[in-house]
Amino acid sequence: MAGSIVSRMLNPLLWPSLIYTFSAEGRAFYKNVDFVKQYTRNVIKTRKQTYKAGLEDNFKRSSFMDIILRMHIEEGMFTEDEIREEVNTFMIGGFDTTATTAAFAVHLLGN
Repeated sequence: MAGSIVSRMLNPLLWPSLIYTFSAEGRAFYKNVDFVKQYTRNVIKTRKQTYKAGLEDNFKRSSFMDIILRMHIEEGMFTEDEIREEVNTFMIGGFDTTATTAAFAVHLLGN
């Protein structure tokens, strides 16, 4: 997905959303976005079922997903869309940071 964003940024012809949406690059990007959304929905659905079944771990330190699901189920603080957005932020943020760091390290080693 990061490659698609960079390609769009470097090609002024793809800046208008209407053109980008119908380009091959745009179709591939939106296909990847749909995949990420579906993956996140499946992860949330699985963790929610586990939580409701009472199978969650009772460790002192809960994962981010456990905390946000508990707030959703018990306190009604988040909608499922808000949970998905938060999970996407952490997943994509962690991936992009790692990928960028690795690419920069390879660049430094090459110079």
